[in-house]
Amino acid sequence: MTDYLGRAAEEYFGIKADQNDLEKLHAYLLKTCGVVNFETVRKVFSSGEAAGFLTVNETYFFREPIHFSFLRDYLPGFIKSGVRICCAAVATGCEAYSIAMLIEAYNRDIETPISYHIDAFDINPLVIETARRGLYGERVLRGYDFIFFRNAFIYFTPQNKAPVFQFVRSLKRRGNFDYGGFGNRRRFPCWA
Repeated sequence: MTDYLGRAAEEYFGIKADQNDLEKLHAYLLKTCGVVNFETVRKVFSSGEAAGFLTVNETYFFREPIHFSFLRDYLPGFIKSGVRICCAAVATGCEAYSIAMLIEAYNRDIETPISYHIDAFDINPLVIETARRGLYGERVLRGYDFIFFRNAFIYFTPQNKAPVFQFVRSLKRRGNFDYGGFGNRRRFPCWA
């Protein structure tokens, strides 16, 4: 049965799932539905619920510094045309917000700011909700040069006695967060 779930992961999400993760998903379906059949598999994959079993969703701001250095070096080429960025497998949105902070910081130092928009998606609808809210705990605040960006684009909000950081609204408006896998291509303008 895990072979069938593996094929469903490829069809719905475009990923090769780990066998252990498929076994956990199989056990979950048996426990919650009592049976693993076409209908229960279709439901768990089309809702995005299966993504919670098959993806890691570990991310933090400015996680891959070399990528952001590369982007910063190419930003001058977008001054006239602007840029639209597709951020795939965005998880909770840290990468998309990191890109937006980088471009905003760059724009502060030039006469004509770069116009930009970020389309970001993930196959897990739960993590996309986190990205849309733009609320994060301290765990994701550990990337390179983050102190500068944190002071410029994030503010502290005390919630439930735990520190929570939130993005300024102007930065949140620069992105569009949605969920879906290969089965939902028509939903994303960056795939048009």
